[in-house]
Amino acid sequence: MTETPGRLWMRDRAFERTVRLYGKQDQRTDAWHAQRGTMITASEVSKVWQTPASRLELLEKKLEPPAKSDSNPFNAIPALIWGTRFEPVAKKIYEDSTGCDIIDVGCCQHPVHKFLGASPDGLIVPRYADADPMRYGRLVEFKCPMSRARKDEIPSYYVHQMQMQMECTGIDECEYVEFRFKQVNFTEWDGSPKPKGVFAVDPVGKVDYKSDDAELHQWQSGLTEDHQYVYWVLTDMKKDFVPKDPNWLSDHLPDLRSFWDDVERHRREGTKPEPLPSRTLSIDI
Repeated sequence: MTETPGRLWMRDRAFERTVRLYGKQDQRTDAWHAQRGTMITASEVSKVWQTPASRLELLEKKLEPPAKSDSNPFNAIPALIWGTRFEPVAKKIYEDSTGCDIIDVGCCQHPVHKFLGASPDGLIVPRYADADPMRYGRLVEFKCPMSRARKDEIPSYYVHQMQMQMECTGIDECEYVEFRFKQVNFTEWDGSPKPKGVFAVDPVGKVDYKSDDAELHQWQSGLTEDHQYVYWVLTDMKKDFVPKDPNWLSDHLPDLRSFWDDVERHRREGTKPEPLPSRTLSIDI
């Protein structure tokens, strides 16, 4: 393709800018939670237009104080707990299977529309000189669904999430990687020929991951009796690819701006949004 050198040059500039501005920020810290409260983020963007109920839920969330990094993780939605715990596992499997390193970044604010932001799972950097040059600098999004049925197409809300990530970083491509992990008992885990691993969770939700080169019993000896072990096997791994849609932002910006205007109005006036009308039918007797 004749435009490839130009595309790679532009991506490299976007990559360097993203790393320079956001490469030293950690996700899920108090500062990260506070910053996300000042914008619509990629992981929640679909709620703006999905349904009236989802829009109201997000609006109410934006009017609450930001979450704390030391909040009890067991209070979160089970699917969110599952995905958060398996994300480091997914990242390691991806790096080992592709020969690429993943650079972590924090919450990236849109350079023009400051009320938009995104926290990508990382930026791809191939380790070897003979790697596909088109992968350098791409975004990557990992998903570890707990129970969602497998489908060939990427769910639309994840496509919107990745489009927002590309808008905020200026990077033109994103890889989508979906992992299907299964939690099993020790006997099934020990006899499984599939990729597998184990991590331990302490009573407050902190996770300790066994490295590939650590001997199981030696690793367990450094933990307490209060730790719970999660033995897992990888049952499926799906890779896909999403290019940037040049019309995505212009198509959705009016809805996003209208939503954020509502957030700022309620904050300014100290008010709460009206609840949705009840759909319960009343019958006169």
